Amino acid sequence: MSSAAAEPADAASAGAGDSAPFVPGTSGEPRRKYPSRFRRARSMLLDVMGDSLDKTQARLKKMRPELPAWNVGDAVEIEYAFERGDAAPAVIRGSIVGRRRKGLDSSFVLKNEMGDDVITARIPVMSPLLRSMRVMRRNHVRGGKRVRRAQLTYLEQRPVSDFRVTVDTKEEWEHALEAKIRRELQRSGRNWGSKSVAEEKAKIFKTGKGVVRVDAGMDFSKAEVARASVAAKAKRAGAGAASGKAAKGGAPRK
Repeated sequence: MSSAAAEPADAASAGAGDSAPFVPGTSGEPRRKYPSRFRRARSMLLDVMGDSLDKTQARLKKMRPELPAWNVGDAVEIEYAFERGDAAPAVIRGSIVGRRRKGLDSSFVLKNEMGDDVITARIPVMSPLLRSMRVMRRNHVRGGKRVRRAQLTYLEQRPVSDFRVTVDTKEEWEHALEAKIRRELQRSGRNWGSKSVAEEKAKIFKTGKGVVRVDAGMDFSKAEVARASVAAKAKRAGAGAASGKAAKGGAPRK
């Protein structure tokens, strides 16, 4: 009788052992580690932003010419539309004083003088409102020397002339032309001072001929020199018309 009573007790204990809850760490297998939910969300967001960046770049290639290589400190001229359907975008010039590399949120900061005020504007690189960019001069804020910083905040305490960019600002090709003229004058034994270089450059702009020969193999092209020549002629013509009008008008009436 004792053996018969023991059999149901053993069966009950065996059944209770099978239905016992699993306790982690009691088995011989190592516990699996899962990444944090914040890390998982961040990786998913980076994947989505990477896909969006590729699609945005592909779309912008069809809408505007490829932007040239630029860096902090360069003097640039951009065409920026304030509305998506604007057929005549505004031409904005300035010095790049800051840069942010952040995928779709990449941007640069333009700084320039307008009237009596100093204007600072952040321009998004991936925006379709940015129609074009042209680098007028490399490392403009340091006179051609290399700029190593990503944010030129010290320009707040510097004179406006350090970052001012206007239509008359000498561009990269013009500095290259002056350097070549200076080398040629020095090689020929002539005076290669600033006045002589300016006179020779004016001669090239006026006649297309001078101590150097303008060709496509140089750092500047014929089109740029022709454009500068036309601008110089228009400037002289405007000055002559203004002086003639003043001379014709005579002394003001009292």
